[in-house]
Amino acid sequence: MNEAYFLNTEKAAACVTEREPMQLSPGFIKTLRGMQEAGMVGAADSARQLYPQWFENLSGSDADEIADIFAALSPLRLIEQEHGFGAALDLDHPYVRKLAEWDQLGPERRRNSLTYQEHVRSR
Repeated sequence: MNEAYFLNTEKAAACVTEREPMQLSPGFIKTLRGMQEAGMVGAADSARQLYPQWFENLSGSDADEIADIFAALSPLRLIEQEHGFGAALDLDHPYVRKLAEWDQLGPERRRNSLTYQEHVRSR
């Protein structure tokens, strides 16, 4: 396989080929920000694991933005550790709606998110 694409809802992706290192796509940081806003902890963490060289090569404002995104994901990770995978999801966020539309959300993540939202509302 010559190419691997990181799929996201805006079709703005970074591309990896066997011939060249991963290139920064202007939409990729925006996509990661969207993941953070949507509570998609696992997706953002997976991107970081799949493309470590891309993350390591960031500098300046791009590196600052990524640091901010992953710092904002830290409390969401704690929510998911306590309440289960998907608990931090914002079911109304467009990214999450697309996952549900594509039947990619899964019953466990949806259930954990709804349970956590009820837990927060009951406080």
